[in-house]
Amino acid sequence: MHAAAPASAQEENEKQTRTYLIKDRTTGELACYFSMRTGLVTLQVDGDAFDSLSAVELSNFAMNQVYKSNHPDV
Repeated sequence: MHAAAPASAQEENEKQTRTYLIKDRTTGELACYFSMRTGLVTLQVDGDAFDSLSAVELSNFAMNQVYKSNHPDV
């Protein structure tokens, strides 16, 4: 398991993120995972005035090293 996995599991349980597992349809192997969370991008609009825009952040990503070594062409 990747070092980030426990952190992403905790964030998922706390409903801070949503984690997606990517599985190879042919072999059934777990290829990777990633997590997404909502966020904000702050923009300076005029002088010292700021505005915020909604954003989606890719917060965690890990590739299965065994899968990667078994499928170097992917």
